Amino acid sequence: MKQLISALLVFALLLQPLFGQTTIQTPAKSSSEAPTEIVPIEDLLPADTLAYIASTNLAGLLHSFQLLDVYKVAQSRLPKEESESGDNPLSVVTKFLSFGIGNSRALEDTRIGLSLILPEMPPETEAEKNASAESQQSERRQPNPIILVFVEGSRIEDARQAREQFLAYYNETFEPIGKLSEIKQSNYKGVKVDRFKTGDIGLWFGATYVLSQPAAIDRLLNLREDRRAERLADNQDFIRTKTQMMPQTGIFAYLNGKPLTRLVETSLGRGGDFSMGGMSSIMSTMLGAASVKSAALATTFDREGVVDRLQINFDPAKKNILATLFSGPKNEFKAAQYIPAGTEILISHSLDWTKIYDDLYVSMMYGSAAYQELMQQYYAELETKRKEAVANKQKPPEMDWSAINQRIKSELTEERVQKKIKEREEEVNKELGFVLRDEAAKDLANEVTVAWGIPKTLAATLAKNDDEKPKDAEGWAVFVGIKDRVATQQALIKAFAYVMGGMGNSRDDDKDENQKIKPVKTEEQLKQERELRTKNAQSAWAMMPTEIYKKVEIKSVFAAHLAFSDEYLIVADSKETIKQMLDLSEGGRAIATDFNYSRAMSSLGGAGLTKVFVGPKMFDDTLNGFIKSWVTNPSTLDPDLSQRAPLNVPATAAAGIESENNSLKLELFSPLGIAGTVALWGFGSDVKQTTDRKENQARQNLWELRKAQKVYAQKHKNQYATLEVLAKAKVTAFDVETLKSEEGNYKFAFTLKPGGKGYEATATPIKYGRQGRKSFFIDESDKLRVADKQGAVATANDEVIEERVFGEEDDKPDVPLPPPPPAKRKK
Repeated sequence: MKQLISALLVFALLLQPLFGQTTIQTPAKSSSEAPTEIVPIEDLLPADTLAYIASTNLAGLLHSFQLLDVYKVAQSRLPKEESESGDNPLSVVTKFLSFGIGNSRALEDTRIGLSLILPEMPPETEAEKNASAESQQSERRQPNPIILVFVEGSRIEDARQAREQFLAYYNETFEPIGKLSEIKQSNYKGVKVDRFKTGDIGLWFGATYVLSQPAAIDRLLNLREDRRAERLADNQDFIRTKTQMMPQTGIFAYLNGKPLTRLVETSLGRGGDFSMGGMSSIMSTMLGAASVKSAALATTFDREGVVDRLQINFDPAKKNILATLFSGPKNEFKAAQYIPAGTEILISHSLDWTKIYDDLYVSMMYGSAAYQELMQQYYAELETKRKEAVANKQKPPEMDWSAINQRIKSELTEERVQKKIKEREEEVNKELGFVLRDEAAKDLANEVTVAWGIPKTLAATLAKNDDEKPKDAEGWAVFVGIKDRVATQQALIKAFAYVMGGMGNSRDDDKDENQKIKPVKTEEQLKQERELRTKNAQSAWAMMPTEIYKKVEIKSVFAAHLAFSDEYLIVADSKETIKQMLDLSEGGRAIATDFNYSRAMSSLGGAGLTKVFVGPKMFDDTLNGFIKSWVTNPSTLDPDLSQRAPLNVPATAAAGIESENNSLKLELFSPLGIAGTVALWGFGSDVKQTTDRKENQARQNLWELRKAQKVYAQKHKNQYATLEVLAKAKVTAFDVETLKSEEGNYKFAFTLKPGGKGYEATATPIKYGRQGRKSFFIDESDKLRVADKQGAVATANDEVIEERVFGEEDDKPDVPLPPPPPAKRKK
């Protein structure tokens, strides 16, 4: 729960408007009693702050939130009694966004936020010094980042009120740090601070109140004493990025690349497989953690929705996967003409296949060849020594990873890695019978489009799968642009032959038992193998279920279906989906002509590297799921909430690389925004999990009672017992006294039938709603029953739950088993 709330804290803050530029002043000496001046949080944080998120004044935040169409739609979908209740979801979210600060004057002049700070490295221990001296691969790990929360005011009295309300809400919602009356004032390194029972510390820097763990507070105090140390406000990249992206209203979030790189590198380590050519090294290079200088998110509010602008700044001297993926030329994305209107998600992207090959494919497929070659050599040496030791009746040597890592580091040079990559690439091209890079450039166009949630026609829905079940009502499809249909199909068959024919594994078979490399195959031998495998692959290809529909060949390949048109290789969930898309040219309605799609795409401008369309349904379902999980009685809601107040705003996104591949920029418009969507989904999921957890605990308690009564009855001539007698007997590990308390919002009731011939037990929610909706009943029949009784007691007439729902072998009582028979002696 704490981790989820912490994540929601980050995302909820991303819903808030951007702070205004504040004049930086020199902070006065901190005091937990008397804030004296405005101290911007940017002047308190170190320059290597990992992440930073902040809001403007909370009054503007709440006003912007309540103007959103989605707020009004949610308001209209709630039942009247829920809307008028102070515990309705909108009021709870509003309180969440204000962090519980309700004073109107304090809201006008308060901004809140959080940051992630890397604590200072502790002094090196003797053990670490010894490990470092023994192995050059030893490296100290960076301590985990710490969350620091702040409340910044502009007037002393308002800041005090904001602090009190914030701490009360924080204690109630996020972490039980203690009530205001439980806060202890103490002296910490010469500064008066608030001490909380969790060990956290809160203190004033002027009119800015910060709350965090001592390690983070130490960094702030040390920074205050050293005026020469750089602060976040001095970070030129932070200032430049904020200046470029800061809107009139909205939010600003910043991720610092340098501390992120340090954290990633110390977490992965630099030894072993992280050496040059190792898979961890390859993945680190591809992901480009070290190449990310910074990332920033700015959000502005519109009545219809939220505009998110994301910018990731790269170090141009280093490779990264994002710059590679967004390296394609601008594209018109014509696949939308084949996709039916009403499709929920459509993602079109432009790829540079040669750059994908050079930067990603080569690294992944061939990059570790030199590393693996050395490892095989070391294993062979170790195996030889092991056999010699066994022959001499000596102890076999153990694997010395430190020594192996040292050898890899000394022998695995960049020159050797590149040489092995070139050799491996030439081998594969010979086995394929064509140059893979050139073939990709010749056959493949730049467009790749993914469609998800394609509404199927009635005929496509009624079609049967192999198991005679109706197909799903929604389908999916992937479009890959091609230049030459015949050439692409033939290249695909050859690649299929290479993969399925085992040519890629031939090098493993080229070694005999003694690890001696067999002679390299001649060109004629490779040619014969290629021809044989290609012939077999073509035969297999011809045997695959095939249908010609409107001059397009449709193949059934494993769980998917392929089709080659003149412009695209189409992969879909079923051949009916492909047929449906091919029929659009004869009068069907394509998504390219859909109003929502046309409106969304027009807002993105002309051609781009990436275009994303998400229909209103996803956001509508997210909103409805949240409302249904929150309201006290979901049965009072309209059967179709979407018809009562439609949410017709789709989401759109455009992305591309700018400034000579130095930055990736993405602009997204949606009803909720990135953070709002995640936060709303997270809230709904958390509420549902809370409900399920409390209901399952009540059900489990009755199930354990059933087991205890059953064991007791077996020992007492089928006589059942009261809870008091059962508790004293302790026939099972279950604490029967639990049923006497009102645990987890459930009240338990127990009745022993006359003569002890039976019993009845119930579990009923004390407060019907999010804390529990189901009522439970069990008796001596061993049947556990459940029903949503609107808070009433369940009875013997309600629905039966499967007895083994908890996965217990409870038909076997907790009694000692008879001893096993004595083992027979061998004759």
